[in-house]
Amino acid sequence: VALLGIIKAGGGYVPLDPSAPRERLAFMILDSGAELLITSEALLESLPDTEATVICIDKEAAAISRESSANVSSSASPENLVYVIYTSGSTGTPKGVAVEHRELASRIVSMSRKYRLTPGERLLQFVALSFDAFAEEIFPPLISGATLCIHSNPTQLSADQFVSLCEQMAVTVLHLPAAYWIYLTENARPLREIRLCIVGGESITAGHARDWFELVGGESKLCHVYGPTETTITAITNDVDNGRSTLDQTARIPIGRPLPQTEVFVLDRYAQ
Repeated sequence: VALLGIIKAGGGYVPLDPSAPRERLAFMILDSGAELLITSEALLESLPDTEATVICIDKEAAAISRESSANVSSSASPENLVYVIYTSGSTGTPKGVAVEHRELASRIVSMSRKYRLTPGERLLQFVALSFDAFAEEIFPPLISGATLCIHSNPTQLSADQFVSLCEQMAVTVLHLPAAYWIYLTENARPLREIRLCIVGGESITAGHARDWFELVGGESKLCHVYGPTETTITAITNDVDNGRSTLDQTARIPIGRPLPQTEVFVLDRYAQ
């Protein structure tokens, strides 16, 4: 809710992982120029000292509830920052990647169309807020009228617990990191209600794709996605064959083709 409020007001958010070292968090707050730190009371002890104004949304809930519920009057422009995501950086120093409202808006419209999301569908939110893929999980469903299903920590679930959660929430769309998706292909029981699974972060093999279709059925869709943080989440997608691929089972699935309004360069070892 806080994140949606920030964006609607035309602001930009900087996600902080409270489990990260305090020194890293302090650097990100200072480097980004963040003026507000929005958190909950339970997390205060894990956060560094900062000159930013701290708002605890649970502790200050009563005061917040007295604010106007009228639509926000915003002077936001497409060029305003929508988020700054920190990557590890090639030097080991955290590197802030700044993305504008127009870039995120363009991307989520493209992905909503690509995934053919419709009202009534249900997508399970999986990755942490500190990853850019988080935005691709929450915004395409919301602009499509689909339902966002939220669990406190799905990454810690066993394969059986994960399948049970999907059944309880009537999930139809999954967006998973490749590592966890591979774990499911090797350990899960059938997931027959999944219409679409989006997998990204690493390459996948034809063998794992075959195993996945055995779990979900041949009519389910599998889409491999890839994109650096700097290019606004996903840049390239590939609709994976439904298990009848002639590829060797250890072969890597091709990375795919660029989305609309995205240009891709294929380079040799000399960056030519």
